[in-house]
Amino acid sequence: MDLVSRACHNAAMDAAVKSCQEGILSQASAAKVYRVNRTTLGRRLKGIVPQQNGQWQRIFTDPEENFIADTMLRCARLGVPLNKPMLKRIIPPLLREKGFAVEKQRFTEDWHYGFLKRHPEIKQRISHSANRKKSREWTVKNRQGWLKKLSELHMSGYLEDPRGVWNFDESAFQVAERVTSVYARKGTKDVLSYFDGNDRELVTVLAGGNAAGEIMRPLILFDGKVMMASRLDGTDDRCYVGVNNSGIMDTETFVNYLRRVVIPAMTAEKNVIFLDGHSSHMLNDEFIHECLMSEKDITVVIFPSGQTDKLQPMDIKVFGPVKKYWRDYLRLQPLLLDEAISKQNFAKHLMAKWNDFNMPSNIISGFKASGIFPYNPENVCRAVDEPTNDVNPETLQQDQPELLTFREVYANELMELKQFVRVKFHAPNSTAEEIAEILVDKMEGFKPTVAPGNIAQGFFDRLTELHPRKEKRPTDQRLRMDSGAIITSSEFQKARAEHQQKRQKVPQKSNGRAVLGNLTNTPTKVTKRTFKKRKI
Repeated sequence: MDLVSRACHNAAMDAAVKSCQEGILSQASAAKVYRVNRTTLGRRLKGIVPQQNGQWQRIFTDPEENFIADTMLRCARLGVPLNKPMLKRIIPPLLREKGFAVEKQRFTEDWHYGFLKRHPEIKQRISHSANRKKSREWTVKNRQGWLKKLSELHMSGYLEDPRGVWNFDESAFQVAERVTSVYARKGTKDVLSYFDGNDRELVTVLAGGNAAGEIMRPLILFDGKVMMASRLDGTDDRCYVGVNNSGIMDTETFVNYLRRVVIPAMTAEKNVIFLDGHSSHMLNDEFIHECLMSEKDITVVIFPSGQTDKLQPMDIKVFGPVKKYWRDYLRLQPLLLDEAISKQNFAKHLMAKWNDFNMPSNIISGFKASGIFPYNPENVCRAVDEPTNDVNPETLQQDQPELLTFREVYANELMELKQFVRVKFHAPNSTAEEIAEILVDKMEGFKPTVAPGNIAQGFFDRLTELHPRKEKRPTDQRLRMDSGAIITSSEFQKARAEHQQKRQKVPQKSNGRAVLGNLTNTPTKVTKRTFKKRKI
C-alpha cells in the first residue's frame, strides 16, 4: 500500500471511529459506509493503534505495565492480593489518565491473557484465607518456643526413628457432591441433580500415620445410637467404625481407637504423637493416662494454636489430595456405580478408593515439609509466615538483634499503596495517609492511632474484607497453646491442675440475697405470700 492509499485508509478509519464514538453509526454500519474492515474498526475503538511496521501497539507501554505488575506483587506481599475483578477496577483510572475513553476501553480477556504472558512472574493462584489475629499470635517468642520443644524431643530420641513419629487428624467427608459443572440446554437456569439421602450429611474420618509411611486403619465415625452391621459390608475389616450421638469426635471414641488400633501397631522404642488442640485430644484425661501407663514410651505433643494448617503433616500434604480424589469419585458415581453413595455404604466406597489416595508418600512429604522428621528448623520457619514482633520487648532475648517494625519492613509497599489509592479512587493525600496508618496499626496489633474518615475506613474495610465483630465468646477452659505443648509432661499436668483450681475458686454468680447470706453466714428470711379470696 502506497502512501496515498495509506493516508486515505487512515482518514476513512478516523472518520468511522468518530462516527461510532459520537453515536451516529453503529460499528457494522460505519464499517460498511466507510469501507473499512470491521475487526480493525473494533480494535481502533478499543484504543489499539497499529505501529508503522504493521504490528499492533499495546494499550500500555512497558514501564506502565511494569508498574501494574509491581503493584500486584506488592499487594500480594501485604496480604491483600488483587483478583481479577479488582484489576478491572484499576484499569479504567489508568486509561483515563492516558486520555482514552473509559466507556469504550473496557477490561478485555485478550489484554489480560497477553499481560500474564508478558509477565511470567505473575500467576493466578487460589488464595488461602488467613486470620489476621492468628497471624499476629505467631510471634518470635512462640516460634522459638515451638522450636525449643522440637529440639527437646530430638535430643531425647523421639525424632530419631521414623516409625515412632505419628500424626492423626480428623476431617469431614461429603456423602454427595452438591455443586459441579454439568451440560444442559442453553438458557436453563436451574439444573437439578438428584441423589439419595440428605445433602447436609457429613461423615467424620480420623486418619493418620508415621514418618515411615505406615498408614493406620482410618476411624469412620457416624452419628446415631446403634451401630449397624451392614455398614461394615465390603470393608474387609480395613477400617475402624464408631458411633456417637453427634458424629463429632469425642474423648471415648478417640481413646478406644487409640487403645485398639494405634498402640498395638507401634513398633518403635520411643513414640511421639502430634495432634491439634481439639478437646478430645488435649482435655482427654483418659487418653493421657493411657499413654503414660502404656508399656510403650509414648509422648503426646499439641501443635501451636492457629498454626495447625501450616505445621501439621496431615493438613499440609495428605487431606488436600485425598479430598480432591474423593470429590472426583463423587462426580463420577452416578455414571459408574450401580448404587448411590449414602451413609449406609459410605465405608465400603471410601475403603475401595483408600489405597488409590497415595497417602504413604504424601505423609512422608508432610513430615518433611513441616520440619518434624527429619528434624529441620529451617523447614519449620518456611512452613509458617514470618512471625510478627512481640509487643512487649521484655519477652525477647537480650542477645537477639533488634527487629524492624512493620512500617520499616514494608516502607516501599506502603508508598505504593498510597499511590494506588490516589490513582484508583482519586483520593486526596490525607485519605491515603489515613489508610496507610490504619493498615500499619492493624498489622502491628494496635488500635488505630488516627481517627479515620468515612472514606478511609470504608476503603480499608473493602480492601481487607472485614466482617462485623462477633459477640464475645465465653472464656475457654483450655490452656494457652501459642507455642504448642507436650501434654504428657509433668509440667503441663501441673499447670493444668493449677488452672483448674483457680477456676474452682471463682465464686459463681447469684442473686444479691443469696450472696449476702453466704457472706454473713446468716439464714435468709423467707416470707410467706398470702392471697385474698376473690369475690365471685
